Amino acid sequence: MLTVSTPRPGITRTALLACVALAGFVLPACGTAHSGGPGHGRLVVERDPANGKTVHVGVGDRIELILSSTYWNVLGSSTPTVVHQDGPTITRPAPMGQCVPGEGCGVVRAYFTARSAGTAVITAHRDTCGEVMACSPSQRDFALTVEVSQPGGG
Repeated sequence: MLTVSTPRPGITRTALLACVALAGFVLPACGTAHSGGPGHGRLVVERDPANGKTVHVGVGDRIELILSSTYWNVLGSSTPTVVHQDGPTITRPAPMGQCVPGEGCGVVRAYFTARSAGTAVITAHRDTCGEVMACSPSQRDFALTVEVSQPGGG
């Protein structure tokens, strides 16, 4: 139980608790800000069909990669100074009852930010395409080339 004493006359216990609660929500958000302005551009969402393709983005744009199997392991960006992965890959299994266990139903999701002009390749790999089922060579690897341009640079 949280015990709070009123430090000054005129401040009620309820007001003080409200301030403490608000600080608990506001202060953690301060730690997620990125310097240099990433996140101010558009969000580009790419999925499995983007394998082997090239996407064109601008500095500050974000890329959300969603691959439709929990067996995927996102390896990241070939050039993190150009395209940087924002945090760990998130694995979301399908809800219970929507899939036979062991099929890898669900998605993996990773976010990236275009930080500077250049080219980078986002890659992922998997060896398994189902329970005790190896992937064929054409199903093992994912690669998305990202060409980043300066704003106004084309």
